Amino acid sequence: MNSFVMKTPIGFLRITEENEMITEIKYVEKFDFKEQKTTPILDMAIKQITEYFDGKRTDFVLPLDIKGTEFTKTVLYNLSKVSYGSTTTYGELAKLSGNSKAYRAVGSIMRRNPFVIVLPCHRILPKNKSLGSYSAGGAGNKEWLLTFEKQNISQFTLLNILNII
Repeated sequence: MNSFVMKTPIGFLRITEENEMITEIKYVEKFDFKEQKTTPILDMAIKQITEYFDGKRTDFVLPLDIKGTEFTKTVLYNLSKVSYGSTTTYGELAKLSGNSKAYRAVGSIMRRNPFVIVLPCHRILPKNKSLGSYSAGGAGNKEWLLTFEKQNISQFTLLNILNII
């Protein structure tokens, strides 16, 4: 197992890789900054996360090792489809995942999301559209990420229009 801790605008993220698959991307407060060695897969993740925070990437293409029940995997797959700069609710994600009554289970899956940023649990809100909580450093980080994406979405829309012309 290999891991790398990177500094981001919302704090430190630890990316873990095993057998050429990303097994975890988690917010960390405490860590040992011993000499870090990367692998091609870690380099790919570091590059894509850096591009995201530089405002140059809206989605990720990484080999994620997603574990859990079929419902968990379905929820995380559907989470990956929530567009950059947009939000949805726990209830809508539950409905999209095949069980509209499972919004609390969806919330639990979001709290345990093993791939923060890459699987954008920060885009999921309670029914009342408040921020709610965020397991990756608190509601302040969630608010920062949502604001960051909303500010950058017009840039990506303009670039897409220019690429079509």
